[in-house]
Amino acid sequence: MDPHLSLIDLGEENGVEVDRPDSIVDLLQPDELLLQGIGDEEQLVLEPEGPSVRHAFDDVMPRVLDRRQALIEAQLVEKCLTEMENAPSRGSVGKSYLIASHDGIPSTGDSTKRHEEHLALAVFNHYQPPNAGLHLADGDELHILEYQLPLKAKRGDAGVGKVDLFGITTSGQPVVIELKAAGGGDTPLRALLEGLAYAAIIQANLAAIRREVQQRYSRTITADVPRLIIMAQEDWAKYRARLAAEECGRQLQMVADRILQGMGVQVDFVALQNATFVHGRRGTRPVLDSAVTCVPAFQRAA
Repeated sequence: MDPHLSLIDLGEENGVEVDRPDSIVDLLQPDELLLQGIGDEEQLVLEPEGPSVRHAFDDVMPRVLDRRQALIEAQLVEKCLTEMENAPSRGSVGKSYLIASHDGIPSTGDSTKRHEEHLALAVFNHYQPPNAGLHLADGDELHILEYQLPLKAKRGDAGVGKVDLFGITTSGQPVVIELKAAGGGDTPLRALLEGLAYAAIIQANLAAIRREVQQRYSRTITADVPRLIIMAQEDWAKYRARLAAEECGRQLQMVADRILQGMGVQVDFVALQNATFVHGRRGTRPVLDSAVTCVPAFQRAA
């Protein structure tokens, strides 16, 4: 199996349907796009029989995977740019991005089954201004301004979901956070694709978001391109063995580097250490037990 696809589970955990950025997640499908330019070389390797077949296979497959990698990356950047061009605009229909009624209390009442929602709220409640910000691995500081930030402008905006967490760094850069709690069903690659779709929509509507942030928090968004952080609880241990075996962490980082080159969007895979928290119950806010530590989830490619 292609290491780029081995981390992908196309099914939804427990059969629960959620909003997906369809045009981006389409890249998860192993269709003809991923096979273009590969069949001829692969066929030449697989047809002969004899002791030289394995040696030939080992020689050709790295080139095959490199070509698939480049194709995926190019199509990903193209689809993100298309997403930006066709992004819904809440400002154009008089809707805001920062929701006044968001008070950090979960909408699920006493239910603690939505672990990811409660984790997001706990992070929001701990790092919302005027509290101290979350220290990132690169030394910047992040304040969380909103959770479940809506992106739909109208009911017909199919496949458009909500940003788990949205924030701003001390340097004035907007940050889109795709959060994954321990035990979640999404893989790092799926989280990346979803996060990129949301970042593209945020970038397309940054003027309106900049005004709202200034009005509510008296903070200025100075950058024109958002930063995307794929943030997971613990150390993504569920994928660590597979990532080490197939170098998928390195491949994911290579994709992130290509996105930075093609779109200007910095992508960081971050692991949250010590992210234990108390769920919200009976109208109370979820809270972190203590400040969390951000560390890189994967080593960067050399």
